Amino acid sequence: MIHDAKPAVCAMFPLGRAIRIDKEDAEKDELPPMKVEYIINPIDCGDFSETHTVKDWLESFGIPLEDEYFLKWQKTISMLSPRIQKLEKELDDNLMDKIISVMYIKLYLDYDLGIDFYPQFVKNADGCNASGNAE
Repeated sequence: MIHDAKPAVCAMFPLGRAIRIDKEDAEKDELPPMKVEYIINPIDCGDFSETHTVKDWLESFGIPLEDEYFLKWQKTISMLSPRIQKLEKELDDNLMDKIISVMYIKLYLDYDLGIDFYPQFVKNADGCNASGNAE
């Protein structure tokens, strides 16, 4: 029961996942297609009597191998990060605090729990990225 309700990051353990984005690509308005890479962390528990494929392990927790949310999140933070770093050099701390606060609210808090998460996330992420383009 508890095992089935784990957040994705906990359910995935001992797997980790990442994408590669070149710095030059992160500074563009559009990123090239991304491919998820999986990492296996050291396993220090269990009796090693079971073997799982990445696909089987993820599917057992309802996590798709091609996870749209993960890709959208990676794209969002990869595009916002260089923009924020640039703004930090140009704006005063007070204004940067306000910008970071708005992004935090949009990316982490501005959700109606009564409706589907993903469309709200896409709208919020796209809004943050659009704001980052207004230079």
